[in-house]
Amino acid sequence: MLTVRDAAKRLGFSENALRVLVARRQIRHLRRSRRGRIFFLPEWLDEYIAEHAAEVQPEGRPPARLPKTYAQLSTPGFFWHLMGGSRSRRDRSN
Repeated sequence: MLTVRDAAKRLGFSENALRVLVARRQIRHLRRSRRGRIFFLPEWLDEYIAEHAAEVQPEGRPPARLPKTYAQLSTPGFFWHLMGGSRSRRDRSN
């Protein structure tokens, strides 16, 4: 049986991140009591790795596009006329 510290090192996570997975019941674990120590079997960690290995992006693939920030949305574009046309931000507040 592995402790939280040992399991975190094996997975490459922080201890807190591993505790979050336990709280969300996303990783198989054993507790001695309701608020007792948490233990893991090496097989359970291998199962978790196998289940989540497909989520890693292969190298060479560009990362997913992030949502646009407010600054990017407030520049001229399709909805620019709804935001007051060509006026600057300073002029819009008046």
